[in-house]
Amino acid sequence: MSEDRRPVFERLLEQAARRLSAAGLHPLQLRDRIIEVFDEGVRGGDAPNDIRVSMHPGDFARLREDLPAFRANMLQALSERARIAGYRTLGERRLRFAADARVSQGAVEVSARFSHTPAARPGTHVSAAATATRRLTPVKDLYLRLRGGERVQVTHLPFFIGRGPENDLVLASLAVSRHHAELTRNASGLILRDMGSRNGIILNGQRYSEISLRDRDVFTIGDVDLRLEGGEAR
Repeated sequence: MSEDRRPVFERLLEQAARRLSAAGLHPLQLRDRIIEVFDEGVRGGDAPNDIRVSMHPGDFARLREDLPAFRANMLQALSERARIAGYRTLGERRLRFAADARVSQGAVEVSARFSHTPAARPGTHVSAAATATRRLTPVKDLYLRLRGGERVQVTHLPFFIGRGPENDLVLASLAVSRHHAELTRNASGLILRDMGSRNGIILNGQRYSEISLRDRDVFTIGDVDLRLEGGEAR
């Protein structure tokens, strides 16, 4: 038998995919999606260390016995991918699987983020939307009201807004970039900062890369209108 000369990375992925060959999910689709989201989550050369795979409860039940072996092989594959690409990893890498009735049968939703690590200081949070560890500032009585009346509480700053599931506020619109904007505070007050999005931040019909916000200001992210309500730092 001839020696398999393919890269270790490819062989590990194929081995992982075979674990799910008899299941309802297409194993190659799941494998490739995990790698894709892992790569998309890299920030400043740092790779996300917390990957979550959500699937329909029926799929999850069928795959339950095979998931531990699949996880082990995928973690090896992710480590090899990080080595080849030169990614740094902050903390222990985790790959988690969860049942979610909102996910269609035969489909998966994958998210990657930077989770708390044992070395992190209390009150520190790392987001896939951020390039570095940032200390969270708790806030109270601060909300974003969406068109239609839904009100989302902003519990901390910085607060990330975008289409990707790793954001603090997820806006499911193709006009919204994966990592669209950051709500934070400086000496002057609340600031909404664009993160290199396609459509920017719109206020009073004008596009801005950064705006100061006051109570009741209405602004647009992508094609979603939001209104700021309140805000006081603890």
